[in-house]
Amino acid sequence: MAVARLVNGVVVELLDPTPGRYPEALIELCVPAPAEVGISWRYDGAEFAPPVAPPPTVTDLLQHAAAQRYIAETRGITVDGVAVASDRTSQAMLTAAVAYLQSSGAPSVAFKGLGGFVMLTAAQVTAIALAVGAHVQSCFATEAALVAGIRAEPPTVTTLAQIDAAFAA
Repeated sequence: MAVARLVNGVVVELLDPTPGRYPEALIELCVPAPAEVGISWRYDGAEFAPPVAPPPTVTDLLQHAAAQRYIAETRGITVDGVAVASDRTSQAMLTAAVAYLQSSGAPSVAFKGLGGFVMLTAAQVTAIALAVGAHVQSCFATEAALVAGIRAEPPTVTTLAQIDAAFAA
């Protein structure tokens, strides 16, 4: 078992109390500490408690909302049984496929979904492109609502967990 050197009730150092390793006078000023105790833990004279993380800043919350939106936006969706990627490249490819079908009059295109190649009609490609577009817009709308809540006075979004929950659906 280690001993904790405290300053104002906060662990600043953990020492090995083996005789001769440190001056005895220093060890006597320390408190025996369980193995899980670490630097910055608090000690109230009876028990140790882990440090309390400060609440996230507005910048932390805004960055987390943007990151979670991007993850949700690009995780892909399933449309009529076809698993479709929704990353930025796939969004552009869908837009190009719709434009190609509209301009060429071709009845169908070969399209590579997450499950492999499929032949899709113009109506199917358009439906998939619209579904991906709606998915992307939903992700941005969720982020916009979170940003409004983060910046509200008083703020209604104050934790990373609230952001995670908003994108979990």
